[in-house]
Amino acid sequence: MKKSKSNLRSQAYENIGYLFILPAVVFMIAFVGYPILYNIILSFQKVDLLALGSGIREFVGFNNY
Repeated sequence: MKKSKSNLRSQAYENIGYLFILPAVVFMIAFVGYPILYNIILSFQKVDLLALGSGIREFVGFNNY
């Protein structure tokens, strides 16, 4: 069954909405998702001011909780 040009064109217009929300999704992942994930990772490590600057952190598991 062959699709007509009008069906392909209307299908393309239906999917163009995803392109409009793509910048918002990228923004949310970069500025909301990454910090949340980073804080979850940091919560399982011993982090003080010196360790935060050097990048060497000790894994302590649930001892922070």
